[in-house]
Amino acid sequence: MAEMVYRIRDWTARYEVNRTRELKRMDWVPMPNRMDGDAYIELIDHPQGAAHYGAWLAVALIASRCDPRGLLLRADGTPHDPASLSRICRIPAKILKDALPRLVSIGWLEEIPHEAAIRARKSVLSKPQGGAEIPQVGATIPHHGAEIPQGDAVKPHPPAVSTAPARAVQSRAEESGVGGGSVEKHARRVSASSSETSQRFEEWWNLWSSTRGTNHRLPAMHAFGSVVTQELEADCFECTIGYVAAFNDPTKGYNPENFLFEQAKDQFKARWPRASPRKGKSDFVGDVAEVLGQKLARGEKPW
Repeated sequence: MAEMVYRIRDWTARYEVNRTRELKRMDWVPMPNRMDGDAYIELIDHPQGAAHYGAWLAVALIASRCDPRGLLLRADGTPHDPASLSRICRIPAKILKDALPRLVSIGWLEEIPHEAAIRARKSVLSKPQGGAEIPQVGATIPHHGAEIPQGDAVKPHPPAVSTAPARAVQSRAEESGVGGGSVEKHARRVSASSSETSQRFEEWWNLWSSTRGTNHRLPAMHAFGSVVTQELEADCFECTIGYVAAFNDPTKGYNPENFLFEQAKDQFKARWPRASPRKGKSDFVGDVAEVLGQKLARGEKPW
């Protein structure tokens, strides 16, 4: 019987977003947060359900650092097994051994022949690695990217970060029957959107870091690209202006990525009272906030 390798089903479609697709190495994994699906309920409805769900999270994190991502191959090309996974995540091998077949049965994992897994790895390694580990700021690929094929090969990640948006749009346009001229127009629109996203994040970061400091820039960039849509930009800036004016002590309050994620839940509608200036010092942040607020009220861009 051929040796099999575990692979996370539909890795690219379910566990990658526009930012992570540009990373050569992942340090975080976007995970679905629904808990009402049949697969989740079936996994949890078991005497060891909670332990097996913990094992699943560990497997997903390990898979995010494999090459190619989602395919549970070790660096030497041998398949991961409960013992090797346990050495990495420190979860007992017995729990992993019991959890893996259950994860296959609910469709979160699948098994493919070892030869097919090796071919998939070679196809990825044969491509030039054009991108750096840190993504180009603001580059965007739509979240509903192409799924990993379920056959003998895994679709490799885009080798060049700078052209990934155009290629992603072209691939989807060709699948839907859009002609060449239209494909090029779609690609140009995506590239323009990437540039605009980059510029808007820089504007927001200048506002935030003027008072709150420059820590957590990369997580903030990820968060901004994930939750700040074009429709929410004005509210995001107004919400941020009020926050930095009210809480100008960088040792207190939110980190920038937590601020974005939390305020996005309410579409950036929260507002804060302006802090009183310290005696003998000008309220520089308050002055900036007032000017930017006036621009927003007039429908102008804040920067």
